[in-house]
Amino acid sequence: MFSWFFNNFLCKMGGRVEIVPKNEENIPAPFCLHGPCICFRKVGRNSEHLEYYACSLYRDGKNCRAFIIVKDWMNYQDREEKNKWVIREILRQNESQKLKMKDFSKKPRKDFCKTCGAFVNEEQLHQHSKHLVLRDLGKQQIREIQECPSKFLELKENDKGEAQYIFSGKTLNFFENLLVKLNFTKILCIGTPTLHAQLSRKSSRQGIRSYLLDIDERYGNFFGRKEFSRFNMFNCYFFESQASKKNLMDFLKQEKGDKLAIFVDPPFGCRTELLGEGLRNVQKLWRECNGNPTEVVTIFLIFPYYMETYVKKEMPQLEMMDYRVNYVNHTTFHDDEDGGRFGSPVRVFTNAQPSLIVLPEDEGYRECKICRRWVARENSHCSICQQCPSKNGGSYKHCNMCGLCVKSYYKHCNICNRCTQESGHNCKDYQKFVSCWICRRTGHIEKFCSLRSRKGKITAKRICGICLKKNHSELICTRDNQS
Repeated sequence: MFSWFFNNFLCKMGGRVEIVPKNEENIPAPFCLHGPCICFRKVGRNSEHLEYYACSLYRDGKNCRAFIIVKDWMNYQDREEKNKWVIREILRQNESQKLKMKDFSKKPRKDFCKTCGAFVNEEQLHQHSKHLVLRDLGKQQIREIQECPSKFLELKENDKGEAQYIFSGKTLNFFENLLVKLNFTKILCIGTPTLHAQLSRKSSRQGIRSYLLDIDERYGNFFGRKEFSRFNMFNCYFFESQASKKNLMDFLKQEKGDKLAIFVDPPFGCRTELLGEGLRNVQKLWRECNGNPTEVVTIFLIFPYYMETYVKKEMPQLEMMDYRVNYVNHTTFHDDEDGGRFGSPVRVFTNAQPSLIVLPEDEGYRECKICRRWVARENSHCSICQQCPSKNGGSYKHCNMCGLCVKSYYKHCNICNRCTQESGHNCKDYQKFVSCWICRRTGHIEKFCSLRSRKGKITAKRICGICLKKNHSELICTRDNQS
């Protein structure tokens, strides 16, 4: 059980949190109501560490209190019985949700509970007295709720757990048109109920079938078993076990002419290690269904541009596109006046060929003939780096000392040997967390790296410490990328 003492102890330890691979003894992890827990290692400042199990979805102990020390779980005598009890509780909750759906369908329903995500009648209103309820709905309103429930549900906005943000209309239309142009016939939507709803409404016209995987059980009130499974993407757990897994496998099984794409919109505060492992498990499931161990599945991942380093570390095959993804219920993730200096920071990461992804010109995008890809209009091509370097939608400039393009308002610091934000820059604090572009470790720069090929004074133009060539940094060295 979760203990305030251990939670307080973890905070005092400081340091970093790592994810521990599965143990060689193949001992099953403890379960919580969100599926199998994940083994974490808290590494303290003095190299002390503590391994513990915690919820894969909520790791702060507020929404899910699952917490157990690994050593205690190893010595626990009734591990299997404890997990069976939790699994039975999960199945009991699922059955309870199904009974509600069955009761609701028998009686006239003119009211809709946004909290529960279900239609209710007059007799049941007292059970939802503390919930958000829409009263006396007409046929048109009921049809709109059934077609796109996400727009009417009480949404959760926990970036470290269940974050439910709704794509704007123009973003949805762009995704839909893109999938049609690329000739996809099946879309596996993971955490994207609005896209699934849009594709389901028009599937007969476009020849696209969609299947939704989402952890929110309320979507089971609107989508049938052949198009929805309750699923935790961070531990690849199906809440209805074999039944929902079989439905997904039936969907993944390809026929002649089928082409699958996986579309994912995870919480932006999630651990990319868990996200990457979850996507690999889904792809493995697809390969098992079709007996093709080599074919690559196209992935579209929605994530902020400032998480690119973490995404590339776990999924190096994904490239970031310039398209700005907009949401209607987020305070800053949109391109309106109050949406930030450069608009939404959310981008599309994909392994699809960039030249095939045409971005809408009327939304401020253009084609770069040199890069052979569509970029933001303000993203100017750098003749030295040979790429369109802007990440955040603002203008970039090339720094000869760094050997790469940086944000236009950055200034080069000769002490740190980095271009950094001028305001509030402290060399001592900055160098504690700076990452070496050669070994990727923190605490030193390339000049002092033991793996550097050449040691010497910094010249007017940067010399790469890996290949010894000029005008680029170790961060973008092609030799390093090939090794």
